[in-house]
Amino acid sequence: MKIRLIAFDLDGTFLRNDKTIPPENLEALAQAAACGIQIVPATGRTFDGMPEEIRSLEYIHFVIAINGAEVRDVKENRVLHRAELTREEAGAVFEYAKDLPAICGCYQNGKGWMETEEFEKMAEYSAGPKLLQTMERIYLPMQDMRERIFDIEPSLQKIQFYFKDLDRRNETLKDMKKAFQNLEISTSLPNNIEINSASANKGLGMEFLCEHLGISLEECMAFGDGINDLSMIQKAGIGIAMGNAAPEVLAAAKYHTGSNEQAGVAAEIEKYLNSEKERML
Repeated sequence: MKIRLIAFDLDGTFLRNDKTIPPENLEALAQAAACGIQIVPATGRTFDGMPEEIRSLEYIHFVIAINGAEVRDVKENRVLHRAELTREEAGAVFEYAKDLPAICGCYQNGKGWMETEEFEKMAEYSAGPKLLQTMERIYLPMQDMRERIFDIEPSLQKIQFYFKDLDRRNETLKDMKKAFQNLEISTSLPNNIEINSASANKGLGMEFLCEHLGISLEECMAFGDGINDLSMIQKAGIGIAMGNAAPEVLAAAKYHTGSNEQAGVAAEIEKYLNSEKERML
């Protein structure tokens, strides 16, 4: 099957653990784009929260952001698709989580918000200095966020919790999946939980974009490492789990590659491009 679209997660997949980008990955993307393949970042981050080095790539036309809550046309600077939490759904999550030992961030209209007191504690809840830098770039403080945020708009793109106690995170993740079976509950970091609308995941975002572009899912290659990447990996014709992927992702994926530290994305793209060259000879 000829590949016409490559979708890839960022953290833990395209980026190294220190949030830098292996040059091999960028070179592989450029080669694929030169062959006419759509290059699509698919991230849990907001578009503005993506690394500038990726956002500025001239061959990127579309982005799947916020776990599929937003599909954006970068060139025309417009949102093609939105799938958001209602005020009632978000309110139920806030009520459930009011006593959790975690800080809470929300995405709305492509911006990140966090309760002022929790914003000031971000360093305690970030999984390392690089993640802290990312969080500081994404979130803005808001006093009484859980109430005031709905004055801006009556829906949210994503709710995210960050934990210091990883055992408590794991327990809460299992419990939240039972408590909110009508929502999309996932993770992308060792210490977080992400809550999206049931109609928002990366797989559905990729499916929407494929329909928009007239591309079949079989013509997609997708890379990921986290639970929030699983839907995308399962829908793609070639769904690839990173060597460092979560056990659930490794078990479900048909294909595997090296870790994010080993430029596993580049390795598989180059393998595919070389096979296409040989086929054309």
